Amino acid sequence: MATAEVLPEMSERLARNTGRSPLRGFAGMLDAELRRWFPVRALALASLGCAIAAVVFVIWSSGANADNPRLGSYVYVSFGFWIVVMVLAMVAATQGAMADEIDEGTAAWVIAKPVGRPGFVLSKFVAAVPGVLLGAILVPGIVLRVLIIEAEGRGDTEFSADDVFRLVQSDGEREVFMTLPPLDRHLGTLILLASVLLFIVAVMILLGCAIRSRAALFLLGLAVPIGLLVYSILGPATIVELTPAWAFDALLTMIRNDPAPVLAPTLLTGAWTVGLLAAATAWFSRMEL
Repeated sequence: MATAEVLPEMSERLARNTGRSPLRGFAGMLDAELRRWFPVRALALASLGCAIAAVVFVIWSSGANADNPRLGSYVYVSFGFWIVVMVLAMVAATQGAMADEIDEGTAAWVIAKPVGRPGFVLSKFVAAVPGVLLGAILVPGIVLRVLIIEAEGRGDTEFSADDVFRLVQSDGEREVFMTLPPLDRHLGTLILLASVLLFIVAVMILLGCAIRSRAALFLLGLAVPIGLLVYSILGPATIVELTPAWAFDALLTMIRNDPAPVLAPTLLTGAWTVGLLAAATAWFSRMEL
């Protein structure tokens, strides 16, 4: 074997044996981070989402609406409220992911062991993925879907001739007769919300490398999704579709029970998420701990 071929192989083997891989210690860090998410954080997120569905069910099934229930006027409001609550919960749950460990010296202690800095950062994000998908998306999403199926079984989406006449005569009653979202639109909302929440996790990890104050970190972390939401409404479409604001725009469209693209804004938001993680990894790798 030629020397030119032997040297790279020896260097790679040496790096592996001495633990110089950027992702060294990743498995151990990921295991520790997963324990932070499960079961407490994931269960808290699932409980928040299910609580929103429970409130919607109680309002829909009782009181003045018991005689002629129309879930359509509540379900889209619940989706909007669900998104707001999940964004707030995600910012709160991840605000200390990096900042607290850097400020308290935990990060320096961990990095002093055979743990690579990129692996330290990536473990924070990778551990959040199943927590977000299971706690914030899957469980509440299934509960809301069961509620919608129950409404359809009760004939919530059926209209009488009198209903149609009232709808035409009064724009103010239009929301009373909003139809329930089909399965594909329901799944599209869940996918878009998942991409937005994972983007927020990446934002909080990056901000945590630069900001030590939890209050400032929370406010800035919250300002990012609010800014994107406002920009999705006011910004030019050609620019919006180049930013994660596109996912917010698609979510708003879904809440209005209108069709919206799902795959393209999800992939674009995923690309931005990867970019933020790369920036956080580069920043943290150059920090003095």
